[in-house]
Amino acid sequence: MLFRKKTKVKRPLFRRIINYFIGTGVGVIVIFLAAFGYTQTSSFRNWLKDFLVEQVNSSSNGKLTIGQLDGTIFTTLVLSNTSYIFEQDTLLLAEKIELKVSPLRVLLKTIYVRKLEIENANISLLKDENGVLNFSKITSPPKKK
Repeated sequence: MLFRKKTKVKRPLFRRIINYFIGTGVGVIVIFLAAFGYTQTSSFRNWLKDFLVEQVNSSSNGKLTIGQLDGTIFTTLVLSNTSYIFEQDTLLLAEKIELKVSPLRVLLKTIYVRKLEIENANISLLKDENGVLNFSKITSPPKKK
């Protein structure tokens, strides 16, 4: 029985560099597709809804609640049964808020709103005894140093 010794072919440096770039490119595309696929799931939308509520509530004086979040972060977000309560007054109560953004600008770290539609909403803008609107008191004024 004859056994042939398998010889290892040494590839030129140029071909190894090309193979490295092809492998890296394919890896980046697979990671991008996996991330894009995850953003389409309900678990990601629930996480995003909780994240948005937490961020708004921690940076403002009111309380935001969102019933359900649908759509994708790349094209269209639909907030259902959204309310914002400020000082025991409901500032915003909306059945549906639809926000369409430009996906290319999102990749460039810019939010460009193509469409904002609010359906069946009740928005209460009230003045206090000093004539200041409740809307202007949502965020705290900057602290002086």
